[in-house]
Amino acid sequence: KNSIPSMSALTSSSAPGYSAGGPSIVEPYKFVLIPHNSSEPIKELTASASGGLTSDSLLAHAKSYFSTLSAPTSHAARLAQIKTAAKAAGATEEQMNAVGDEALLKMAEGQSCEIIALTVPLKPDFHAVSLYAQQDSSAPLNTRAINIARLCGVANDIKGDVFLGRCKDDEVGDVWTRVDFTVADCGEGAQAW
Repeated sequence: KNSIPSMSALTSSSAPGYSAGGPSIVEPYKFVLIPHNSSEPIKELTASASGGLTSDSLLAHAKSYFSTLSAPTSHAARLAQIKTAAKAAGATEEQMNAVGDEALLKMAEGQSCEIIALTVPLKPDFHAVSLYAQQDSSAPLNTRAINIARLCGVANDIKGDVFLGRCKDDEVGDVWTRVDFTVADCGEGAQAW
């Protein structure tokens, strides 16, 4: 049986990565990958929290992961795929040449990830949980991610593999950092809904 945490378990200061006085800044921090195939286990991953908001390692990891899922294996094939999509969207050959091949590849990679806020940062802890999903309408539904999102009040049909991560986001205090979000936070061992 897949257990799913309560809404309070997603934001609770008693969740792993937190101390009684607030989140413990974890270097590195943990986040999870929820495969669309529910027979595959949820995986816990780690990354460096040192990049902060401007160089968020979770976002970079998700973009890289998703771009490799849908990308052709060769550089030339990927570039041809991007140019075909750009032409279909109305871009001219002159515009694409002005931008350059490497910039086109970077732009396409940057568009491969949708970020869905499951919780927003509120006092007193300013914790937020976000879901990072592949922008691919042909990917299969991810029922575990859909269930978690719906319990958070988000009614999106989420497709493909997804990542879940937690941050502390205190705009007034000018603090943004990643904190642990573990497998226990989204299933096994968490408080059931």
